[in-house]
Amino acid sequence: MAVLVTGYGMVPRGYLWFNTVFVPTPFREGPVTHTLFMLHKIACAILASLAALHIFAAIKHQIASRGDLLKRMF
Repeated sequence: MAVLVTGYGMVPRGYLWFNTVFVPTPFREGPVTHTLFMLHKIACAILASLAALHIFAAIKHQIASRGDLLKRMF
């Protein structure tokens, strides 16, 4: 949710949603958008880390625990 909210707030001029509908944003370029951009980068890094951790945990359970976790997923 943090990635979505900060991503929306950091764009200073609005954007086209699916290249059809213009979505205005609440802030003009300045200190607020720069802060939101920094928070967005941090939130993206945390999200990517959690996704990688999730993948490694699934592999660990498959290999080290010798379970059938991946087989049950598919």
